[in-house]
Amino acid sequence: MRKDNLQDQAYKVIKERIIHGIYKPGSLLKEEELQTDLGISRTPIREAVIRLQNDGLVVIRPKKGILVTEITIDIINSVFEIRTLLETYAAKEYGKYIGKDKLLEFLHYYEADDSSLDGNTTDEFFDYDNAFHLTLMSIVGNPYFLKAYDTIIDQNNRFRILSGLKVDRLVETKKEHLDIIKAGLENNWEKAAHYLEIHFRNSKTALFNCLFYNK
Repeated sequence: MRKDNLQDQAYKVIKERIIHGIYKPGSLLKEEELQTDLGISRTPIREAVIRLQNDGLVVIRPKKGILVTEITIDIINSVFEIRTLLETYAAKEYGKYIGKDKLLEFLHYYEADDSSLDGNTTDEFFDYDNAFHLTLMSIVGNPYFLKAYDTIIDQNNRFRILSGLKVDRLVETKKEHLDIIKAGLENNWEKAAHYLEIHFRNSKTALFNCLFYNK
C-alpha cells in the first residue's frame, strides 16, 4: 500500500478513536504502541499525528508521547464561537439557495415522535444533525469555510459523544432545529440565523452541564 494511503488510514483510525473516547482526553499515546496497534509503520503514523495536531485533537510532546487534547471550557467556547459566526453568516447570506425539498426532508425527520430517542438510538439523530448543519455550510461553496468547519465539527462530535447528552436535551435540540427549518421554509433567513444562535447557546450550556457539572 502507498505511504499516503497508509497515512490516511492511520489518520482516520486514530481520529475516530479520539472522537469516540477510545483514546481518552488527557491520555498519552506512544508512537510505538500506535504502530503495533494499527500495524502501520513509523513514518505514516508520524505524519498522521502531525495532521491530528493541526486539527487540535492531539499535542505532540517530544520525548514523551502524543497527548490527546483535553476538553476544556475554553475549547468549547472557541468551537461554539466559530460555529455561530460561520453558520449564522451562511444562513443569512446563502440559506435561500437550499432547496425546499431538502428542508422538507429535515422537517419530516424532526417532526417525528420523540419516543424514538433513547440512549441507544442516537447515531441516526447525530447523522441527521451533522447533515443538516453541513447542508447549510456546503451551500456557501467556499472551500475555506468547509476546511475550517471540518476541524471544529470533529471537536463537536467528540464533545457530544463523550458528554453522553441526555434524551431531554435531544428533544430540545429537535425543537430548535424545527424553528430554524420553519424559518427557512418561510424564506426568513435572518430569523433562521437568530434561531441558530439560540440553538448554539443552549447546546453549549448543555455541554457544560454534562461535562463539568454532572447535570
